[in-house]
Amino acid sequence: MGRRKRRRDSDVDGDLEESYAKRRADSLLVADEKRHVEGEPDISSGDAKDAEKQSLDTKPEKIEDLRRKKQERKQRSKEKKKEKAKQAEAVKHAQAELDRQNAKQEQNRIVGKKEEAKNDDFITLRKGVQYKDVVVGKGPMVQDRKKVRVAYTLRAKHRYGKILDTSNDFGFRLGRGEVVDGWDIGIQGMRQGGKRHLIVPPQAGYGNQNIGGGKGSTLFFEVTMLLC
Repeated sequence: MGRRKRRRDSDVDGDLEESYAKRRADSLLVADEKRHVEGEPDISSGDAKDAEKQSLDTKPEKIEDLRRKKQERKQRSKEKKKEKAKQAEAVKHAQAELDRQNAKQEQNRIVGKKEEAKNDDFITLRKGVQYKDVVVGKGPMVQDRKKVRVAYTLRAKHRYGKILDTSNDFGFRLGRGEVVDGWDIGIQGMRQGGKRHLIVPPQAGYGNQNIGGGKGSTLFFEVTMLLC
């Protein structure tokens, strides 16, 4: 009574082995759960070797897929650069065209002002028609109600304006209303072989009609008397 029974060495060794085995089992269980959560293959079931083999089998395919994606990215990048360059060229072309139009308008404005200054030499007739003889003919003078033949160039606004119409041989009877009032008024007094500039305002021309120079625009004629 009172004495503790001494355990044998064999019992102690057995307890230790059982403890170690339990620890290993717990450790393997924790590792398996961790691999399961992270999606890794189960080593204990042989999945590791299968996964490794599958990885080796699909590696060339993955490399090829990466190469293909890289090429696609490069191609998209090239296409974007080309599109940007194309847009930039279109903007540049549009700006150049706008600058050209602005320069032309400015030139016409300057020329128009010069022409207005020169208009002081013109003689004003009825309905605001103006004329100036460039060349005084030496032939017979035109007669009212008689047929004449002329060559002419019609421009918008002034002598450097846009050409709207032209003819090398046009015939009509003066003063019979066969042409605009500006001609019946402005050609009076011309001689055969002469050349005259006519400025015809809308009230003596085509009114508010737009014949190419704008609605209700002033017309500029260069008229050469061929025959009268």
